[in-house]
Amino acid sequence: MDNDSSDNTSDYVKTRYKDKVMTVKLLKNYGYCLGSNLALKYVSSDSKYILFQNPDAILAKDYVRKLIEVLEQNPDVVAIQGLEVHPNKKWLRVGGFLNTAGYSVGILPRQGGIAGCVQKFCSLLGSSPC
Repeated sequence: MDNDSSDNTSDYVKTRYKDKVMTVKLLKNYGYCLGSNLALKYVSSDSKYILFQNPDAILAKDYVRKLIEVLEQNPDVVAIQGLEVHPNKKWLRVGGFLNTAGYSVGILPRQGGIAGCVQKFCSLLGSSPC
């Protein structure tokens, strides 16, 4: 989904990935959340995966491949998010839940112990849940 960008992002993605990736160019910037929801209307019924990525995220080279591997190995998983790391190497929360008082509680992973781990969350937060 291209939210009315002016930097030819949509053309670049079409040229780079051809028929492997579908892009939707919106004629107005609806913001990330509404723009993503509007783009869902264009998803083909035979699409296996949908990736939502914030424009300011920088993904590791094998990020999407690793997410797909986890999805393939865990067929009961319906949404996934990789670990978010700041440029200063500090880890961010990767999901959360609502507590009994109705407050959102973020989950912060422990350093070194989360790679390849599947955990249940009520929500995904951050750069690119798919």
